[in-house]
Amino acid sequence: MDRTTRTLMALVLLLLVAVVHAQRFGGYYGPNTNGNGAPGSGYGPVGNPGSRPGNVGGSGGFDINEVTRVRAMHGIIAAIAMVALFPSGAILARLVPGRAGLWLHSLAQLVALAMLVAAVALGIHLVKQVQVGTGRDLMGDSNPNYHFIIGIVVMACLALQPAFGLLHHERFKILRRRQLWSYVHLINGRVFITLGIVNGALGLWIAGASNQLKIAYVTAAVVMWGLWMWVAGWREYQIWRDNAARPALGVTGDMTSDEVERFGTPRPPAAADKCPEDAVADLLTLIITTSPTPSAPSTDLISQILASFREFCPDLTRCKVILVLDTYDHISSTARLKKGHVTTEGAANYSEYRDNAKRLILEEYAPGRESHRLQDLVEDYDEAEYGSTAYAQQTNAVPLAITKTEDERIIFVEPLQRLGFGLAVRSALRLTRTPYVWIQQHDWALVSDIPLRPLLATMKQHLQPGADGLGDVEIAKVPIKYVCFPSVRMLEYAKSDHVMQFPALRALTNLHKQNFTVKSDDGSTAKVPLTPLFFWHDKPHVAETEHYLAQLFPDRAALPRGAFIEDTIGHRARTEMKDGQWRKWACWLYYPDEGKRLCMRHLKGRTWRGAEGELAQKLEYMRLNQGGKVLNVRVEE
Repeated sequence: MDRTTRTLMALVLLLLVAVVHAQRFGGYYGPNTNGNGAPGSGYGPVGNPGSRPGNVGGSGGFDINEVTRVRAMHGIIAAIAMVALFPSGAILARLVPGRAGLWLHSLAQLVALAMLVAAVALGIHLVKQVQVGTGRDLMGDSNPNYHFIIGIVVMACLALQPAFGLLHHERFKILRRRQLWSYVHLINGRVFITLGIVNGALGLWIAGASNQLKIAYVTAAVVMWGLWMWVAGWREYQIWRDNAARPALGVTGDMTSDEVERFGTPRPPAAADKCPEDAVADLLTLIITTSPTPSAPSTDLISQILASFREFCPDLTRCKVILVLDTYDHISSTARLKKGHVTTEGAANYSEYRDNAKRLILEEYAPGRESHRLQDLVEDYDEAEYGSTAYAQQTNAVPLAITKTEDERIIFVEPLQRLGFGLAVRSALRLTRTPYVWIQQHDWALVSDIPLRPLLATMKQHLQPGADGLGDVEIAKVPIKYVCFPSVRMLEYAKSDHVMQFPALRALTNLHKQNFTVKSDDGSTAKVPLTPLFFWHDKPHVAETEHYLAQLFPDRAALPRGAFIEDTIGHRARTEMKDGQWRKWACWLYYPDEGKRLCMRHLKGRTWRGAEGELAQKLEYMRLNQGGKVLNVRVEE
């Protein structure tokens, strides 16, 4: 905590002491006073007939000493809650960085809310005790008691704040931007905390409080409220300044610094019509997902992928990278990797494989950097929640062990339970700071050149939200949120049965299949051939990060643990596309040479045993074909 924060907290503490001192010793309960130093009794003339023996005064037989004590307790508790704790909690959320600020904010507000409820309860007890000249208590008095009514309204509205805050937090984790519940939480808190502070002054005025108490309360309230508004305004100015400093490219930057610390910095946009080489690393994050494989502990699978990047898409070797090392569910006698089952040997091999894979990524993306050794990585943690909130339990979240380099160029995510491909991708997306991602499974290698920079420039040119029913002028410019690359089964996709048997899909293909033109740094143009795609595949693809999170993972129940995206959401997407909602998904297929060029090759990670394992298996097949003869094979290095 820096010096400014300590100074502000000390000021808050001093003001709190002043309020408590004034509440406790603010008046002299002497004859012909109302119990707080002001002339006259607040409850009727002293010695009024009808008062019970032993009472100091009162017109209805109530004990004024008890009423005075209850009133003092009510005032002290309410003042601490409204003037000190509620504003302090809001200030702490903006001054204390990271998760500590979030927890301090929550703790302060919950304590303040509990004290406010106690103060209101004392207030209700008070108005029921005090009787007016008609013999009725203040609750039944026909004259409106505005202080009492406002207090009840303030308590009821602030009691909703924890729910609003939780909704804001959950949605923010998914969308990484403010949304409806964020503004409801902010506005509700600021309005009703302010009203509660004003209501405290109204209560002092109604009670005929001493001038010392009024001055102490008003001074503390004005200073605390002003400090709170200044800190809040300063943060809002920072948000406005950051947003004004960069163009709007579909990236929301309305994040406070504490939100940045907890959830990540806003994703930076880039120029709208071109993508210079040095900007690719700021635009795109490479996300690689891996899991138990027969080739473990060898890293041959990932090594082949990285080699294909170097040959066919070198820009991917200069990007930020997130490696998700998913784990297994059960150890059994037979491996069923898609179900999360591994053998005892497979479990032991995978433990070694994880360290090998991390070393491989560090060597590839941070060569020669001593600070990027495994033992020097920064440790963090998170969790991947799943399942319906109606049935959510504490166990409905998978803990994530996160390690990363200090510059966060390389991040490793290791779940303590099996996530499955879908939740593995979501966990990595939440750590992404760039507007685009390349999703890479561990057993797909490139076999053809990928024009990544022109492709990103094309996607940036077509950022508007997907919407059907556009006019003729707008229909030419369509959103591009997802681009997949053709495997052998997707060659000449535009002419395949996946398209031609459906008139609506065939019409969309005829309308939108085209070569998109973008500018390069030197002023020349590049063409990017794309055709509409009517499915969301898991195989390697480029996608807009915000679209990915909002469209596929709007809530925790969007995808079950262990599931693949294409097996669940992919089929739902295709159904909606056939119903006329293709723009909502905005899926495209890279389509070079009219779809005749292959771009990816499947390495079959669930059966591939690595280079040495494959060679041994081939030798065994050859031996069996030769009738069991021993073969002498020389392997050249």
